Amino acid sequence: MSGNAKSPIPLHRLENFSDAVYAFAVTLLVVSLEVPKAAHELIHMMRGSLAFGLCFALLASVWAEHSRFFRYYPLSDTRTVVLNMALLFTVLSYIYPMKFLFSWLIDFYVFRLPTEAFHSEAEAFQIMLIFSLGIFAVNAVFYLMHRHAASKQAELKLSMRQAADLRRATLANLFVCAIALLSMGLTLGLNDPGRISGPVYMLIAPAHFLAARIAFRGVPAE
Repeated sequence: MSGNAKSPIPLHRLENFSDAVYAFAVTLLVVSLEVPKAAHELIHMMRGSLAFGLCFALLASVWAEHSRFFRYYPLSDTRTVVLNMALLFTVLSYIYPMKFLFSWLIDFYVFRLPTEAFHSEAEAFQIMLIFSLGIFAVNAVFYLMHRHAASKQAELKLSMRQAADLRRATLANLFVCAIALLSMGLTLGLNDPGRISGPVYMLIAPAHFLAARIAFRGVPAE
């Protein structure tokens, strides 16, 4: 299926535009646009590549889920277009906060370097809230996209396992939203700048595993 007959935008143009946005997001993560002119500049740039790698991995996971959505649920109706634009806007909006946070984490916890990234604990508190809000927003939009696809199951002619995989993705997005809300709750309730609310995100992997177990329960293998 190549898209809906009455789609406002052809599916291939929607996918091409989305890929261009992700490519632009990657350029915003680039460590440096200039060739280092001294050894200390090169060393500093290479330290930054670790943060770049973490940010790139997170961005790649969002791109992979986005690509998977349009591969299995080729929708390009008005609601899908609007949700897709909201997702792309959210991704671009959180590139710099994500890069800032991971750069600080690498410098402080890996290289043990003194940092002036935060002038007070209140600023760290705010950055943690911004990061959690970004995680929540991305997964909330994906949740709405998957819920919309679920309402189009007859049109999409999904097999039993494809329908189960759609439930898995929907549940996974919902669980990650709950984890982000838990992190924000801990940040606000305990005035925690990330010591407790940060490690909460280690629950994401078990959440994805649980979503798969629930969604595929009773579904025969193909």
